[in-house]
Amino acid sequence: MAGIGPHRRPLQRALRWDGFFPIASQGLLAPDEIASYLDGADRPPGWELFAARVPGVAPPEFEAAGVSWLVDSAWPTGEWVKELSGRIADGPQR
Repeated sequence: MAGIGPHRRPLQRALRWDGFFPIASQGLLAPDEIASYLDGADRPPGWELFAARVPGVAPPEFEAAGVSWLVDSAWPTGEWVKELSGRIADGPQR
């Protein structure tokens, strides 16, 4: 399930399923924004949280916010194919 933060209804629905991918109406959600959005949510055991990677933010910061899967993506504007290809060539961030 996915939903646009800070709306809580998509999150409440997702808590009945296997996981959630919070997205922003514009741009990307930083780890602190994700943690704030999930504050007070009673996440069941095994529930997965996905997030889009934010350039310049290390994966451990997302992990600390409760993210279990980090996805690399790009908005289809400008030189997005070149940018995404470069990130793929660089390999995973640590």
